[in-house]
Amino acid sequence: MKNLARLIGGFAALFFGGLLTLLLMPEFGIPLMLVGTRLLGHRFAWARKLNVKIDAGWIRFKSWFKKVFGKKKK
Repeated sequence: MKNLARLIGGFAALFFGGLLTLLLMPEFGIPLMLVGTRLLGHRFAWARKLNVKIDAGWIRFKSWFKKVFGKKKK
């Protein structure tokens, strides 16, 4: 039962995270995709690989966001 809940939750988080990211809301979608791939990573190797790629993309997005919208020093 726990494995079934993990699979359903993982696929749901991955789907809705991808949907939010496509709707130009990556600040909510990418972390949700990370949750989904981490839940699915216990069972699937492709999810572990995708988790590494999404995690790297999230780090790049955060650094870009801070660079563009961060506070400027006077």
